[in-house]
Amino acid sequence: MRAKFGFMVLSLLTFATLMIIVLYLLPQGTLVSTSAAPDLLPSSEAPLIFAEKVTLSEAQARVLYTIPLPDVLASASIQEVWASTNSVAPAQRSVAVIFSDGIKVIVHPAEDQSPDWDAIIADSPEFTRITIRGHPGMGTDPGVQEIRGRQYSYPGSVSWWVNGLLITIYSDTLSLGDLLKVAESVPNIPTWK
Repeated sequence: MRAKFGFMVLSLLTFATLMIIVLYLLPQGTLVSTSAAPDLLPSSEAPLIFAEKVTLSEAQARVLYTIPLPDVLASASIQEVWASTNSVAPAQRSVAVIFSDGIKVIVHPAEDQSPDWDAIIADSPEFTRITIRGHPGMGTDPGVQEIRGRQYSYPGSVSWWVNGLLITIYSDTLSLGDLLKVAESVPNIPTWK
């Protein structure tokens, strides 16, 4: 259970946040190559680990749940869809949908239980507790964090758990209030196949 929760927390990190951690741990001037293990971490292009670009219908066919997408983004077109590769067990497959306005919706199966939002927020004070249609979660405005004298920006986000799915919506430009409006337009109960 602890390893599964650790994977969920890792998957909540965006590529930028992951790079901040890597930059913090490595001595300055160190060059990093991920070409030997391209599927281990998200690239600057891929929002998920062990994933590939697919169509929305291909992504839907790979997962065991209905992909929950915000209704309010009808004016934005879907730019990219990423889904876990077939090497990932069907019950563990994730999906990322990137819209033309830069909003990313990432869905991970997390059947056991809702994350301990209060514990996560206690370790990351930039997050606040939120509620999406009666389901607890956490969110933050886009911001900048200083690490080792450097400024790193991070996206705004809202995350919540419903019916065995961890849903996160990211935006580099939308405030927490605007992200909450987008999240409120996601169907309340995504269904499992």
